[in-house]
Amino acid sequence: MRRNLLLASCSALLLWGCSTHLPSSRSQKHQALTAQAKEGVRSYLMAQMDKETPEMLQKRQRNLLSSLPLRVGHLEEAREELWQLWREANEKRMQDNQFTSLCQAPQEVIWDLPEGERMKIALFCKGNKPSRGYALYINLHGGGKDPSASSPWGAAFNDREWAAARSLGQAYKDTGSLYYVPRMADDRKGRWYLAPQRVAFRRAWQLAVLSGEVDPDRIYLMGISEGGYGSHRLALYMPDYFAGIGPMAAAEPLKAAENLRNVAFRLSVGEHDRGFGRNKLAQAWKEELARLAEQNPGDFVHEVHIQPAMGHGINYYPTAPWLEHHSRRNYPKRVSYKYHNMTHDYAAASYSAGVYYLDFRQIRRASDASSISLDVHRSGNTLSVTTHEGNGVSGKLRLYLDEIDYKQPIVVQLNGVEVVRKRIEPSWDALVESLMLWGDPRRLYGSYVEITLP
Repeated sequence: MRRNLLLASCSALLLWGCSTHLPSSRSQKHQALTAQAKEGVRSYLMAQMDKETPEMLQKRQRNLLSSLPLRVGHLEEAREELWQLWREANEKRMQDNQFTSLCQAPQEVIWDLPEGERMKIALFCKGNKPSRGYALYINLHGGGKDPSASSPWGAAFNDREWAAARSLGQAYKDTGSLYYVPRMADDRKGRWYLAPQRVAFRRAWQLAVLSGEVDPDRIYLMGISEGGYGSHRLALYMPDYFAGIGPMAAAEPLKAAENLRNVAFRLSVGEHDRGFGRNKLAQAWKEELARLAEQNPGDFVHEVHIQPAMGHGINYYPTAPWLEHHSRRNYPKRVSYKYHNMTHDYAAASYSAGVYYLDFRQIRRASDASSISLDVHRSGNTLSVTTHEGNGVSGKLRLYLDEIDYKQPIVVQLNGVEVVRKRIEPSWDALVESLMLWGDPRRLYGSYVEITLP
C-alpha cells in the first residue's frame, strides 16, 4: 500500500503534472515517497543548489506532495527519508568532500564559485574527534581589496595574510576541531560578505555536516581585520548557521544589533585602533549589546573586548577557545531580525532568503533601501509577530513550525491582532522546502503558516 497506490500510471517525465487521489482510508504505516516523487524531489534539490535564494516549489509540485499522506507519528521517518535524498542530491559534491578524510592529512583545494570566481581553501584537523563530532571553524584572513591587482589572486598581501591565518588557526587553543581557511577569491573586490563568498560558506557548512564528521551545532565563524569585517557583517546576515562568531581587529557600524539575539558573539578591538573608527565603533557595540543583554536575559550572549594599549594588532588567541564553549540555537523561542540590504556598498542588493524558521522569499521590496524589523515570539502553538520600522516591504512571511500540538489550532498574532487560527497537518512540501532553504538536519520543519505583512 506504500508505493504503488499513488502515481502508478504516471510517467516519471510528467511527474509534477500528474493528478492523484488518495484512498479514503490511510495506512497506519509511514507512507514513503513513491519512486517518481523521490526523483522529482531529488531533481528539485539539485536544481536549487548554490542559489542565493532557492525557488519555491511550483503549484503543481506542491499539490502533488500535498497529496501524499504524512502522519504526525511518522515525521521522523519522513525526515530521515528526505535527508537521504539530500545526500543523493549532493552526490557529486560528496565525491570530492574533503571533510570526510580531512584528518588523514591537511589539504589545499580550489572551489568554483558563482560569478566565475574561484577560491583557494586550506583545510586541516586538530585533536581527536569528540563524541558528538568535530567543531568547525571558518577562519577569514585580513588584507582586503586591491583594485590594481593584475588578477583575482594578484595581491601579495592577501597571500601573506592567508598564510598568517593558517598559522594562527593551528596555534589557537581549541580542541577537536576542523579548520576551513579560505583565501580571498578576488583581490580586486576584496570582501568576504559578497554573494560568491556566502555561497562558499553555506556550501562548507552543508558539506561538513553531510560528511558526518562535524557537529552541526558547533560551527563557528571568525576573522581578523578584513576577515573581522566579513565575520561581523555575516553575523548580522546569517546568524542561524553558527554557534558563535568572533570578529577581531574590526567593527562594523552599529546596525541591526537585534540580529545577534541567538548567536554567541565575541568582538575584540585595540584601544588605540582608530582606523575607520574601529575603537569607537567597538565601544558603541559594547554599550548596545550590554543594554540588550540586560533587557533580554540569556538571549544576547556576548563579550566585547577593547584591549588596553593595543592598536590594530591585538591578542587573537582568546577568541577560538571562547567560541568553542557555545552551541547553536537552531529553533529559538524568540527571533529578532532586521531584514535589510546587507551589501548596500555594492551594486547588487543582498537580502537573506530566510533565518532560523522565518522564510522571506515571498516578501516584496520597493527598493534596495527597503527594510523591516521583525520580532517573533514562539510559545507552544502560538506565535506573536511584531513589526518595527517597516520601510518599503510587503508580501508574505512564512513561519515554519516544529514542537507543536497538531491536535490544537495554530494561532498567529500580528502586531497584537489575531490573523491565523487553524488546525494544520504535517506536509511533505514543508519538509522539502525547509530542507532546500537551509540544508540543515536540525531544520527539517513539518509544517508552516503564512501571514501577510502590513
